[in-house]
Amino acid sequence: MAFETTKQHQIFENHGKYIVKSDLVATCMGSNLQTQYNEEYVFQGFGYCKDVGYALLSFLAFKALDIERVPFCYERILHGPMNFHRRSVYEEHLSKLDSETMPVVLQEVIAIYEHTQRSLSSMGLDKVSIIRNIEVDFTARDVNARKYTLGFYNYVRAHKVLGLPSVPIDMDSLNSFTDSNQEYSGQGDIALRMMVNARDVFYCSALVDSHYADTDFIEPNEWVVINRSPTGVVSIPTDDIEIRENRFSWVGALSEVEAQDIIDTYSPYRVRDLQLKKSEVPDPEVKYNWKARLALWLLK
Repeated sequence: MAFETTKQHQIFENHGKYIVKSDLVATCMGSNLQTQYNEEYVFQGFGYCKDVGYALLSFLAFKALDIERVPFCYERILHGPMNFHRRSVYEEHLSKLDSETMPVVLQEVIAIYEHTQRSLSSMGLDKVSIIRNIEVDFTARDVNARKYTLGFYNYVRAHKVLGLPSVPIDMDSLNSFTDSNQEYSGQGDIALRMMVNARDVFYCSALVDSHYADTDFIEPNEWVVINRSPTGVVSIPTDDIEIRENRFSWVGALSEVEAQDIIDTYSPYRVRDLQLKKSEVPDPEVKYNWKARLALWLLK
């Protein structure tokens, strides 16, 4: 049976949107917003990518909603020597939040969350069904990205080979999902089909807007979900992670011994450091069948 998502633009068709007034919060949430706070696009917002804006928004959300992570579970995009500049920009903007401005910004974050929760409650929703598609790019020029997606693919299929009930994954503080199966149509090699508690929904595109946005403030059909785990590790039911096998017909089988070795070595799957040390990420080398090996040889 097809996975039915919660269609936000249908259920919230007659609901008003919360208008984000803080230029800092709007900049952190949106995409390429040239606010008074961010006149020269000092950093990108979460609507564009996971950058400084995302890290600031995560900090503000967790502080405003009184959610804590253990100290060593830092935001992955701020970790590692390659992220020194990003971390410096993040710390610079945090230092600007003094005793007068911090309460105002936190109150805005609380108002966004409470508007979302009232809207969900009014529709009788205690859970929402959403999806996240992940592309496994076997040819990506970015070696780290290629290793991560291939490692994730091997990690998930290891659990499926052994028939394990759930897959532990270390996820970010805030994660975006969609309610449209058509979103990221070219990136659907693996799909996380999630039933999320309504209390964990921070906001969705149908319920927030900003006067700073000339076009869509938040990408259509997007849901932003809070990961309340103190360590960041969540267990996703194995059956809720779909590997679209037709896209991997050329990949060789994974034995039970190999699957157990991957799980013993790399569980839970961590993405703290995208420099991907050998000890942190499953071997990205895929076992190709003879047809795939021939094709790769011909392409050399």
